[in-house]
Amino acid sequence: MYNMNVINPAYAGSKETLSFGLLYRKQWVDLEGAPSTATFSGHSPVGKNVGLGLSVISDKIGPVKENNVYADFSYTLNLGGEHKLALGL
Repeated sequence: MYNMNVINPAYAGSKETLSFGLLYRKQWVDLEGAPSTATFSGHSPVGKNVGLGLSVISDKIGPVKENNVYADFSYTLNLGGEHKLALGL
């Protein structure tokens, strides 16, 4: 269970189509204050070499709640044939 855009921003736009993902995980369901995570992510190519992505993540454990928003930018270099190099911020 992971969000590839958060791990590697160069992944944005790599599917060459608009992609969305939703994820929800709750651990130790019968325990009060059990940890839970909700994630929404989307990414898409923009033009020929640029990809953009957005991820929204909400983590909660006990009384602590943390929300994060991540924006991704990628640029892909065509190296010839089927070879590509993607750089991301």
